[in-house]
Formats: sequence, structure tokens, C-alpha cells
Amino acid sequence: MKTKHIFLAGSVLLLLIAAITNPDLQVHKETVRTTLKAYLDQQMADSNAQTADNEWSKAGQGFGNLLASALIDRLVDGAVTSENYVLFSLTKVTWEGQEKNIGFGAFGNVWLSKNLKDLQNESRP
Repeated sequence: MKTKHIFLAGSVLLLLIAAITNPDLQVHKETVRTTLKAYLDQQMADSNAQTADNEWSKAGQGFGNLLASALIDRLVDGAVTSENYVLFSLTKVTWEGQEKNIGFGAFGNVWLSKNLKDLQNESRP
């Protein structure tokens, strides 16, 4: 009988911790924003490796990076939402009229799925 009580108390404690640490919308948005900016930085680094190393080129790339970063901020603020299910939450993005799940949040963390990378690849010409 004592083992049942310990298991039950442990389960209730785990569920309580999950509910308290469920990430809110801002955590979901910040995770998507960070991931997209890291992707942008990688693309810019790849582009920098292929271009000339003159000052005008670097200035143009820096300006382009600034504009792209601002665009990412607006995109994330307008398109990313989350659905809260008390113990966990889902990260969703609305893109071209369709809503897609791109992540999962629990215990204070958000993990993004490969669907985000698929959306990034779809948007490339």
C-alpha cells in the first residue's frame, strides 16, 4: 500500500510541476525568433563566403541582415501562436492561410520540429 501512495504522490507532483512550468506564448515566440535568426545568420555566413570582401559588400550585408532581422520580428509577432493544454503547449504558425504545428512546449522549454525547417525551405525560391 505504501508504494501506491508514493507513486500517486510522485505522479501528482510531476503533473503539478508540468502545469506550473508550462511555457507561455512569449517563450514560444522567442524560441522561433531565435531559431529563425540563427538560420538567417547561417545563410548570411554562407553568402559572405561567396562574395567579395570589400567594405561596400560588408556594409550591404550588414544592412540586409538588419532588415531581415526586423522582418523576422514582425513575422514572428504576427504569425506565431500557442495552444495551452495546461500540462503542455503547442507552437503554431499561420502561413499562407494554413495553421501548422511547429513545436511543443513543456517544463519551461520549447522544442521545434522539423516542420519549421520545411517551412523555411518552402519559402526559398
